[in-house]
Amino acid sequence: MISVAKATEHAKEATGHVAEEVVHGHGAFYEDSTFWVAVSFVLVIAFLYKPISRAFNTAMLVRAKKITTRLEEARKLREDTQALLAECQHKIRNSEQEAEDILLKAKADVEHLKKEAESHLDAVFAKRERQAIEHIEQAEKQSIQEIQHLAVDIFISATKTVFKEDITARQSNTIIDSAIKELPEKLAMESFH
Repeated sequence: MISVAKATEHAKEATGHVAEEVVHGHGAFYEDSTFWVAVSFVLVIAFLYKPISRAFNTAMLVRAKKITTRLEEARKLREDTQALLAECQHKIRNSEQEAEDILLKAKADVEHLKKEAESHLDAVFAKRERQAIEHIEQAEKQSIQEIQHLAVDIFISATKTVFKEDITARQSNTIIDSAIKELPEKLAMESFH
């Protein structure tokens, strides 16, 4: 467009020069070749102006359409990106909540297992304590029985001695006293066996 305007201006100047020459007496303006060059230039520009401007406008419309398409694609891409960002943020929030729930459940499970282990341990200790007490009671009963058997054996032995020797009451008391005194020693020897 700028070149068309310049061309038109040059044509006007040329026409103005021709008109001056005619006025100053150089002859008729239409006899001058510069006038006809200027006229033909103006006509060529006038005839070419519409097709050139039409082609230029068409090229600009095509370019504008491409730019509009690119802008629309960029807008759609931006919307898609924002939707994806919102979805990712939502998933992150959900993941954080799930992780917190899992952690709370794990703590509750640990607490439950701890209480269960403590109660099991208490039950095991109680059972072992009962077994130990039963074992001690059995050992006591067995010791008492062994002492009774030993006392009976000593009494029988003393009685046999008394009957064999036909001793007096005083001597029998001495034998029984010595047998009673020997009882702890015999018990000590029995416990080693």
